[in-house]
Amino acid sequence: MKKLGQVLLIERALMVPDPDQPRQHFDPTQMKDLAASMRAAGQQTPVTLRHMPPGSSHPYKIIDGERRWRAAAMINLTHLKAWVRDDVGSDDGAYVASVVSNFARADHTPLEIAVMIARLRKQPRIAKLSLTDQAATIASILGRSMAWVYQYEMLLKVDPAVVELMSTSRPLSERLSPLLAPMLVAFEPTLQRKYAAEIIAQRMPLRQARIFLDAQAHGRNLRVGSRNRNYPQRRHERFVSSLSVIVREAEDILTMPHPLFREMVLSRPQGDRQMALARIDAAMEHLKELRQAMLPMLKAPIQGPLKSHVRTS
Repeated sequence: MKKLGQVLLIERALMVPDPDQPRQHFDPTQMKDLAASMRAAGQQTPVTLRHMPPGSSHPYKIIDGERRWRAAAMINLTHLKAWVRDDVGSDDGAYVASVVSNFARADHTPLEIAVMIARLRKQPRIAKLSLTDQAATIASILGRSMAWVYQYEMLLKVDPAVVELMSTSRPLSERLSPLLAPMLVAFEPTLQRKYAAEIIAQRMPLRQARIFLDAQAHGRNLRVGSRNRNYPQRRHERFVSSLSVIVREAEDILTMPHPLFREMVLSRPQGDRQMALARIDAAMEHLKELRQAMLPMLKAPIQGPLKSHVRTS
């Protein structure tokens, strides 16, 4: 087993957050809850750090765990458990590692996700690819489909006031779906704000909101959204992305330091451990069935829409 770092107890003052990390919004209520949890039960998950070059203001920079770092300050906790990774050296490598660690959590704002995707496109190993291959690589990293990547990228073209209406900090009844971004960008900012307000005021379901925007665009001779109905291709993208998530998550667990893995498992009651093992067994059976189903198709010719890889907008 290759050693990728070690878990240490490190003084909080020796760590510095990464100003370029994907998460920029820290919900005050959630931070209070986290601080209360750490005060009551201690720090359950180490922060992830990387070494900084000699002469830096701090010897360690945070890859993952700025929320825990902030919460520690709220309860005057001076030292934190930390996993110091030896396999991350460059800022680009640290950013990708931070994206993978942070994205598993569901409370990113839509704009944070859009900015994250834009910056991933600029990573050296991704930037050299074609635009389509860039989207495919990012989709694989994030465990999503290429269509999902394109939809969130559209947010960078949506009026900032409308993007704010999509914030996860807003109540669901007052929140606009980010999936409407590809349609909204067809309109000028004033109309984007007007239609977004109408959708929220009337509490339109997603399907109704899409019909509404399509009707508004038709009346103005505008084309909205994507006309690509290549559903088999999209399903395949989602299929491959799902498999990538399984592989990546398994690799993350297998490279976890043994003390961390042991602590994670033993912190749960026996019933939870048995359930986890049962899910592993079930996953192996399902993957075996998928493999058996695909084997006869390996040399079959391409059929129908799967021949097309052109994305229209």
